[in-house]
Amino acid sequence: MVLIAKPIMMAVTSPVGGKLSDRFSPGIIASIEMMITTLSLFSLTFLSSTTSINYIIIILVIQGIGISLFSSPNTNAIMSSVDKKFFGHSIWKCWYHAFNGSGVKYGYCYSDIFHLYWKC
Repeated sequence: MVLIAKPIMMAVTSPVGGKLSDRFSPGIIASIEMMITTLSLFSLTFLSSTTSINYIIIILVIQGIGISLFSSPNTNAIMSSVDKKFFGHSIWKCWYHAFNGSGVKYGYCYSDIFHLYWKC
């Protein structure tokens, strides 16, 4: 139930990221949102066995907002920098690295959370 906070925020705020990347420079928007995600991940370093579930949920909500608002501007910046004949390869590379990077990063963070609470 705790882990659902991030995907819900990503689903809610993703359209906002797309609209922002259409109006403003995608590089600037993506950089700001990457700082939000970095700060939320840094906040996870303060977890202990006495950390409240509410703190974890708030951090996951912030991560969801940061990731969803980063995703659209980043894809916009990548796709606007390549020729149309390379769109298929470019979008594949973009999402391939995003999914693999997220899997490793969040798998590691969540394993620490579970280790603290359930003493695995």
